[in-house]
Amino acid sequence: MKTEKQKASHKKWILNNKDKIKEYQKKYILENKDRVAEYRRVYQNQYNKDNSETYNAYRRNHYKTDPEFRRKQAVRHLTQSRFYNRKIDLSKKVCQVPNCEEHGLIHHWDYNEPMDISFICKKHHLEIHSGNIPEGIIRHF
Repeated sequence: MKTEKQKASHKKWILNNKDKIKEYQKKYILENKDRVAEYRRVYQNQYNKDNSETYNAYRRNHYKTDPEFRRKQAVRHLTQSRFYNRKIDLSKKVCQVPNCEEHGLIHHWDYNEPMDISFICKKHHLEIHSGNIPEGIIRHF
């Protein structure tokens, strides 16, 4: 067990070596992607189970109080129903980024144009939302 002096020394070391710790964390995550992804998945599933009532209440309240959220949900529903009515199977769509064969999710470029969409895999979808639009992407369906 650590003494108070050891604990104080450890805290001081952490404060003085924040950059070194961040570099180590980045390196660890890059070297152990599968392990970290599995840990995060398990953690998120458990968190969702433990907090499902709170999360569902938040979503219901968010839907009632945020008109922008309701509008986006309506556009998403409209898009899904248009594909359904045209008998287009969304489960067979692949990512529209060149050289990517992953399953594509619908990405709306502009919610004012319900059919201005692309099918983008989860990885590229996250890149787009972080501001990095992949080259060669097909912007319109």
